[in-house]
This record gives sequence, structure tokens and C-alpha cells, in this order.
Amino acid sequence: MILGLGACAPTGVVPFINDPMTIDGKSDDWSEGFDRTEFGELVYALAMDQYFAYVLVEGIGEKTKRLMFDSGLTLWLNPDGKKVKSIGIRYPVIDRRKPDPSPGYTRYFRVPKPGLDDFGLKGVISNQMLVVQKSRLQLDLDVVMGLDSLSNNLIYEFKIPLKFLEMKSKKGLESLAVGFEVEDSGRGIGPMLAPGYRRTDKIDFWYKAAIE
Repeated sequence: MILGLGACAPTGVVPFINDPMTIDGKSDDWSEGFDRTEFGELVYALAMDQYFAYVLVEGIGEKTKRLMFDSGLTLWLNPDGKKVKSIGIRYPVIDRRKPDPSPGYTRYFRVPKPGLDDFGLKGVISNQMLVVQKSRLQLDLDVVMGLDSLSNNLIYEFKIPLKFLEMKSKKGLESLAVGFEVEDSGRGIGPMLAPGYRRTDKIDFWYKAAIE
């Protein structure tokens, strides 16, 4: 299963909102008035207020949800509307040197879950992908993962300060390219991988949106 796009990325508009989004791993704030786009087994949406850009990503298929949970989702942002990896946020961070302690995403969200405080960040404090702790890094950046109680979709919500995008932009914030990347972590083969998975399982595509 490889989901991706060639040269032509889908396009849209980032709507401006007056009230800030609640970043809680739920899709309630995105239910009305947002252009929720479906591609393969992903649903995504964007929004922006005076200070932040917000991104919703939902995994709606069992294989995709397991891949996102096991390997982590990397959100790429380019404030000049190009398919170039300028700012990257990876969540959750997988330490491939250690055995996977997770019981699987379905059970994980139905038992008291440990805090997932670490995420990968590239292009803000370093040009390398660094593992940082949300509680120790005062960046006003947030990302939360949750499981929708009704649809059983795996939900990611991102909150990105506009100052990060403005810092990287060469011509002002007129458009935003957003890339989604999920790749098999390669921790094992056969029964150690989720049922139905191959080593080549990957999600990799871009979405370009004009800013209102």
C-alpha cells in the first residue's frame, strides 16, 4: 500500500477563523464550515487564525491507522507553497532501538494511556529532526493524537505558530503546502508487523492551499 501523488498536488484554501481551535485529539471543532478532503484512507483539513495554523489529519482505514500509530505521522510545511520539506513535525516519535511496548492503537486508547510528550521537530530550532519535549520547549506548538469514539478514526491535531512559517517564508504567507508522510518503521517482519502489511507500506503526498 503506497499512497502518494506525482507532480500535481491537490489544491484548496486555508479558511481564516476567529476563535482558536481546541487541540484535544477530537474532530468536534472541524465538523462544520471546513473543507475536509479525503485522499485514500486519510481525511485532512486546514484552518488559520491570527496567530496559528491548524491541521487535522484522520486515518479512516485499519491498515492506515495502524501504520500511523506504529510509525508516527510526519507533517511537512512549506510557507511558500512548494513541495519542499521546510518545517517537519513528527508524532509520535518511535525509538527503533527499543522493542515496541504499545499494545496497538485500539487497546491503547481504551486504557489509561501514558503521556506522549516527545515529538520530532525540524526546521525551527535546527535543520535536523530533533526529538523535543512539549512540556520543556516553550514554542506554543502542540500536537495531540486521539481515537474518535463514534467513527473509530485515528485523529491527529496540530497547532503551529505562524511565526515559524513567517520565519521560513521568502515572500510572505500567501500559500501553504502541507505534506503528509507515514512510513513503515521496519521493526520486524512476519508476525511482528500488523496483519496485511508489507515492508513497502507508505503514505506520502502533498496538499497546496492559498491563504485567505
